[in-house]
Amino acid sequence: MNCPRCGREVPADASFCHACGYQFRELPFRSGHALGPPARRMGSRGESRTLTLVVATVVVVIAVPVVLSFLLYIFVLGLGGTEQSTPQGTLTAFATANGYGFMLSAPTGDVAWTDVVVYLDSIMWSPDSSALDLGRQCRQDLPQAMLDGITVWCNVTDTAGNGFINQGDYFTLETGSTPSFVGSGTHIVRVVYRPTSLEICSTVFVA
Repeated sequence: MNCPRCGREVPADASFCHACGYQFRELPFRSGHALGPPARRMGSRGESRTLTLVVATVVVVIAVPVVLSFLLYIFVLGLGGTEQSTPQGTLTAFATANGYGFMLSAPTGDVAWTDVVVYLDSIMWSPDSSALDLGRQCRQDLPQAMLDGITVWCNVTDTAGNGFINQGDYFTLETGSTPSFVGSGTHIVRVVYRPTSLEICSTVFVA
């Protein structure tokens, strides 16, 4: 085939003359090649954004309940203070020369003498572990108190002398003088756990 402009011979399937540049036919529109790669790149970015969104959603769905549970735990047990149970034990009364003694069983947990209050009806005594941590048969004489005109002394004996309530430790409630408990009626003796203000053990005696 010859070029109609310059007359040079050109291949039959040529689109233009290599000598003068004459164009024999319209160039094909190569939309697939020109726009294909950008379209594929756009698709890749879209897929990446979709994957990121899915991962973020999963993280939120899992993380939010965990964080809320942790905050609730901190609020209830951390800021609100750990829930503390009250140890339990028994109290057995026996007569003494000037009143009554009260034998303690081993409580269900470690209980220091400082952590308890001894009540006789409406009056109370607070033992001190440091005074009962001086060796076997350690005794602490607590101040006297008045109960309906009767002067009462409370004396605590720690048989192991370790400052903690153990099996066989006891305390006495004695008048030491007239008037005595005799004929004074029914009395309630309680040992209360300070941290919870709840009763560890109690008993009743009739004078």
